[in-house]
Amino acid sequence: MAKRRRVKTATAPRQTKRRKAAALALAPVLPLPADLVDEVFLRLPPRSLAVCRCVAPSWNHLLSSPAFADRYHAAADAAAASAAPRFVSVAVERHGHQRSLLTAPTETIPISSPCEDCPRVFCGAAKTCHGVFLLGRPCEGRFYACNPSTGGVLRLPPRRPPWYLHSAGLGYHAAAGEHKAVLLERVGGLPSRWWIPRLQCHVVTIGGGQQRWRAPRGRRAPIICKDALVSGTVDPVFAAGRLHWMLLAPAADATTGGEPNGILSFLIGSESFERVPPPPSAATDVPKHGDRRSSKTGSSSDTGTERSRSTPHTTLAELGGRLCMVRDLRDRAKGRLLFEVWKLHGYEPVSWSLDCRIDPAWVSNWLWWPRYVNIFPLRYVGGETSGESKKILLANTLQMAAVYDPDAKELLTVADCRNGMSENMRMVLYQESPVHIAGMEYGTDDITFTRF
Repeated sequence: MAKRRRVKTATAPRQTKRRKAAALALAPVLPLPADLVDEVFLRLPPRSLAVCRCVAPSWNHLLSSPAFADRYHAAADAAAASAAPRFVSVAVERHGHQRSLLTAPTETIPISSPCEDCPRVFCGAAKTCHGVFLLGRPCEGRFYACNPSTGGVLRLPPRRPPWYLHSAGLGYHAAAGEHKAVLLERVGGLPSRWWIPRLQCHVVTIGGGQQRWRAPRGRRAPIICKDALVSGTVDPVFAAGRLHWMLLAPAADATTGGEPNGILSFLIGSESFERVPPPPSAATDVPKHGDRRSSKTGSSSDTGTERSRSTPHTTLAELGGRLCMVRDLRDRAKGRLLFEVWKLHGYEPVSWSLDCRIDPAWVSNWLWWPRYVNIFPLRYVGGETSGESKKILLANTLQMAAVYDPDAKELLTVADCRNGMSENMRMVLYQESPVHIAGMEYGTDDITFTRF
């Protein structure tokens, strides 16, 4: 039987080219070395890494691991040390919404009034915690864990009404690779004495299987510092795996042994409290409650000069992963402009050392603000080493930032957001971070991040 001859058409060459292209596409491709892939990922911005997680399960596992986040943060911090500082904040809602007014321990009245700091950023020393910061709407009892680099927002379990809240902070447990939110709440809601409230601690492990607020280590929440005033207006500072609060009155309970003032430390890993004594030179800096020298307003005369205080003001900060205490020794009447930065090197035993002095030769109005405006260091410029010969990036609570050169004793203003931002917005040092926590939402409309 004769075979049919194949009729050649004009489309035959096109079909042949398509078959060759399909064969080349199906041909095995040699994979890139793992170290090269890792180097490529370290150079991508966080939002691109968020897209790469959806490519393959192996990429998602690599990019979501705490080890990769540590390498990424180290590379990003090294690049940011010599670059212009960037900041981020959250827009404050000015519209009014329903709130509840506490009139008695068991009675509330619903009112409609605007919140001056809603949503509020809980970020001690104006720095994120491993790329994430805690955001809250205390008037509604809601809290969020946010990564401003990727726009991820994780909703935490709701809490009690705002009159219970005393302080809130976020910490990171490096060994477990997890964040924990910590709340200090007043016992009974309305304490008998507002100046020394009785406090209890509640913790939530962010991204855990059963995400709920609980007592530390599952035990009944202890009443801490019943005779000490834990600072509630300044957010706690995270450093060396701990959250730190300044004690504003003598502490006398089983934890501290009755020693005066100091720092309240909460270990994120063991979820326990300890007291850290201050530097020897700052042991008398923290005044007792009721002392007139601790006045927050800093009254001034008709000429606008500020009344000097004999007791230095202290605040907490973090530099190079270590806790720092900043002694504010400003005295306009005596013409003295001096800050001392003390760094904590160890907890057992406690070891403090004077890291640097901020003593500009030219008296700048940037530093002559009233004493109740806190000034704290953010980072070293050019590397995280000793502060004696390194430039330091400073910030204050009036949305201003400057770089101090210890050799020239000069201050250079690098950010002034008083005109472009609300006075209630919190300025946070921006950090490139790929951190993703299970359950995070992206593209939410109720929370907007602003970079500047």
